[in-house]
Amino acid sequence: MLKMGSRKCSTPFFAIIFLSALWLHSVCEALELVEIFSDKFDSPGRAVDPAKWSVLTGDGKINANEVSRYSAEDVWQENDHLLVRANVVKSDSAPDEYYSGAIYSKVPFQFGEVEWRVKLPTARGFFAGLSLVPEGCPPTGPCADGSFNRIDVLQYRGDIPNRVSSMLVYGNVNTGVRHDGSETYKADGTFTDGGTYHLFKVVWDDVKVVFLVDGVEKDKIVTPEAIPHRKMYLVIHTSLGGWYPGPPDGTTPFPVHFVVDEVSVKRWQ
Repeated sequence: MLKMGSRKCSTPFFAIIFLSALWLHSVCEALELVEIFSDKFDSPGRAVDPAKWSVLTGDGKINANEVSRYSAEDVWQENDHLLVRANVVKSDSAPDEYYSGAIYSKVPFQFGEVEWRVKLPTARGFFAGLSLVPEGCPPTGPCADGSFNRIDVLQYRGDIPNRVSSMLVYGNVNTGVRHDGSETYKADGTFTDGGTYHLFKVVWDDVKVVFLVDGVEKDKIVTPEAIPHRKMYLVIHTSLGGWYPGPPDGTTPFPVHFVVDEVSVKRWQ
């Protein structure tokens, strides 16, 4: 209630509710789902767009104790697709040398929706991943202070082609790293049947992370300490060996290709 000179003036409660609803509606109407980053891998040449991506090389470990080294030769564009390869170089006089590919984006963002359209292979000892990693931290392992706070939208073992995993990885290597997520099994075949492409998506905001596979929600995580609040960048990678997929063997059909058709990042703004 407000005094205006000698008169008393009040606003009816129903009018306050109406005006509040009108304001909220106008704010919501003003928001749009805007694409802030995308790649259909159709730029000229075989190399990925250097304005969007960096190529990982060397011995960095994204998976744990993998036997492959990251090589620029194992990432390229072909027929409007990204090919990320895992391969072996055999020698009669030395141990086999294993290589794989990985790229990471140059455009960090905070909160949004990320969707990849990919094709998965069947191969023992093979791993493919799609992740969001905090800005300022390496794509290969924890941040400098030992912390993890990453979003793994896809973790895929090539020897279990009917299963994919999604999870949040958070905590610190000094005090304990936690994994919060779930596995999705394909009841009517595998994710590699017929060379089919599949959609892997994450919806990320300040209170939740939601994982979707082929348009179907598979998991929603609301654990406060698990939700990242820093800007993140994208990582697309393959690897061979390590504790998770196990070693490749004589049945692994080298070279193995992880094919990405496109990726899109959108935000409400």
